[in-house]
Amino acid sequence: MKNMLVLNMELKSIRSFLERVNQSVDGDYIEIMRRVDAGEFANEDEIDNAFFDPMMSEEIAIRATLGELNALIECELQQIAVEPLAQEQKAQSKQNKIACDLKPHDLYRLIEGHYHISIDDLLGSKEVKEIRRTVNAFKHRKGFKDPRRDADCTYFPEKFLLERKKAIHQIEAVRVFLRALWEATKI
Repeated sequence: MKNMLVLNMELKSIRSFLERVNQSVDGDYIEIMRRVDAGEFANEDEIDNAFFDPMMSEEIAIRATLGELNALIECELQQIAVEPLAQEQKAQSKQNKIACDLKPHDLYRLIEGHYHISIDDLLGSKEVKEIRRTVNAFKHRKGFKDPRRDADCTYFPEKFLLERKKAIHQIEAVRVFLRALWEATKI
């Protein structure tokens, strides 16, 4: 699996970015708490305002992490779908699309049909779907779940939660998923 070396490097860089931002944010939180303890803020609003910037930095870093993971997954799916797409288009005597034009469900259909697998049954697939749902929610709805599509939406409006530990876990889940996908497709 020559791809594992490159994948490990990419995931290490993504994780390193997230950890560096978190380390910086933690320093900011500690400094703000020192200032709170020293009585430097006149009221709760001032304290909340002080925490806003580091909280937003943490959220942006997690969103960027998930966005990078999602892009990595989509790129791998597109690469695996190149051969099945070419075969399908050859059989239909038309070649008007390339794999990067396809939506994820079309990529899944091509890969599953060609390799006789179920992507949803692969290790890490649940986490991969949640990454995509989260990325799309922040891209299209400022992070709010869609009660029509998100079965885990228990009230409206409900946002996807962005958590450091979960993001680290999702990085590892992508590694597991892509390894399982490569094994299933013999890439």
